[in-house]
Amino acid sequence: METVFRVLGPMEIDRDGEPVRLRPAKQRTLLAVLLLRANVVVPVATLVDCLWEDAPPAGAKGTIQAYVMRLRQAIGDQDARLIKTRPDGYALETAVENIDLQRFHVLVTHAQASCEPEERAAALREAVGLWRGPLLADVGGAALRERIPDIPIHAEARLQALEQYFDAELQLGRHNELLDELRATTAEHPLRERFWGQLMVALYRAHRQREALAAYAEVTRRLADELGIDTGAEIRALHERVRDGDLPLTPQPPQVPAVVPAQLPADPGDLPERAELVDEITELLVNPDDRPTVPLVVLTGCPDGGRAELAARIAHRARPAFPGGQLHATLNTDTANVLIGFLHALGVREEQVPPEAEERTALYRSLLAKRRVLVVLDSVAGPDQVRPLLPGDSGCAVLVTSENDLRGLTALQGARQFRVGPT
Repeated sequence: METVFRVLGPMEIDRDGEPVRLRPAKQRTLLAVLLLRANVVVPVATLVDCLWEDAPPAGAKGTIQAYVMRLRQAIGDQDARLIKTRPDGYALETAVENIDLQRFHVLVTHAQASCEPEERAAALREAVGLWRGPLLADVGGAALRERIPDIPIHAEARLQALEQYFDAELQLGRHNELLDELRATTAEHPLRERFWGQLMVALYRAHRQREALAAYAEVTRRLADELGIDTGAEIRALHERVRDGDLPLTPQPPQVPAVVPAQLPADPGDLPERAELVDEITELLVNPDDRPTVPLVVLTGCPDGGRAELAARIAHRARPAFPGGQLHATLNTDTANVLIGFLHALGVREEQVPPEAEERTALYRSLLAKRRVLVVLDSVAGPDQVRPLLPGDSGCAVLVTSENDLRGLTALQGARQFRVGPT
């Protein structure tokens, strides 16, 4: 007996192929929050905050219990096989293929790990095709979206996957087939430069240079009129190449040699007071169980708590398990510069670095595919700094240090977090 949930658009529930109607607004919101954080315990306090826009009623915890009981009855989960009660909250536990949002992220991860252009394009095509509209389009309102940061994160992940999908199809020479879709996408997201750049490439390769230049003029006008800003450096450089006829009509992937980077900071040596923690985290990075995602560990805490020293020790302990190399960066600079530095460390010459950010990330992940590489990122400010630097291959691993609670990485990438304080 399987229950399938769809949240990429209006909420839908199927039980053994039959639709389940869930009408009460509070039950729908409750289920939405559990689905957004599927297979993770959601604290009762979080559920209370999401269900009541203003001050919660007296006895809100008991009310949540009643809502959970009615929700179980409504979806045929009287035996609590799906919605589990935990000491501090509730968790909806099910296989990733039973929730379209989870399936979406698995497909994107699979695409990023693939070295085969056709396989990559197919996975991304399926991933973006799962979206039927805005996430949870018919559940809650603005207040719910303000209380659940995961919603804009997933929405942005959709746009990034769409960009990657267009890149993959362009890499396969399908520019003519993409034109209508790219025009519709730029109309829907007129201020997102990446889509306009992809439309320009498709038009140019279809021998429609004048239309490509007109597309650039259009995005330039829109950004100036609506945001009061100029176009970015990347699309300006693309415009110059289109104008000068200097853009290849077919994709030209760079050929780069395999280089084994060794960028770890100095090993601080044994840390007796943290020996057990070093062992535990090293094990998570080296033997992360059989799962499709990249092992990701985040060490949080103030700088004087010794988190960087702990990270360096763990990285050196784990080093033998990553013969493909070790990359390290301190995120006190722009993520784009870090990515370029990693490409150089992997053997990519300056003239081989792609001009577009998404192409750089795709090349980076292609170079790490089927290799075991450890990536260490120190002093990270937020999740968005980490995501472009995540390998696509689950044989790699990532260790992050930060002063902040990077909850977005836990929600979307399954990061394990450890709070590090003074010993």
